[in-house]
Amino acid sequence: MSQDRRKTIGEAYALVFASYNATSYLQARHGAPAELMKAIDGAGALVQATAG
Repeated sequence: MSQDRRKTIGEAYALVFASYNATSYLQARHGAPAELMKAIDGAGALVQATAG
């Protein structure tokens, strides 16, 4: 789906699209240090809580 189409659907129905990557995926893919992952680990819970 194109970005323009998504914007149109979102405006018509007052929708918000949110996504995130699990910190385990980011760490494995990019080799990020565990200390960094601890700092951003709450993002998934925040997205899920607001998506409710």
